[in-house]
Amino acid sequence: MARGTSDAGDLHGLRREFAALPLSSRRAVARAVSRGRAVDERKLAVHAVLVARRQQRLWRWVWLAGPAIGITQISAGWQAAVVAIAISTVTMGLLSRYWLLKARRAEADNLGLVSKRQRARLDPPGDGPPVSSRGA
Repeated sequence: MARGTSDAGDLHGLRREFAALPLSSRRAVARAVSRGRAVDERKLAVHAVLVARRQQRLWRWVWLAGPAIGITQISAGWQAAVVAIAISTVTMGLLSRYWLLKARRAEADNLGLVSKRQRARLDPPGDGPPVSSRGA
């Protein structure tokens, strides 16, 4: 692997490092991400970025549980099921949006604390700006 490039192994390594942290540090990371803030210790920022990205993946899709919850009410009649689908979808959508924005804010704040060397470990290859030749 060339220096400065990243692959899935780096992300797995970072996940192993996070799992090896003391419980108090893992809690501090989770608490900061849940509150949409940067961590207090700069060395934990790279882990907070990973946790924030994982939470974003979750909250991007959780709203789909709303219709699934509503469908369970089909035995009460189709009108009740439609109402339940609407209510649960709106509720899950609002919750998802709230937590997704918190996770995005935490990722942005913690990326500001991450060094360029560590940032290279976070970004998958090809995720950066396109490479162009001069004059093109």
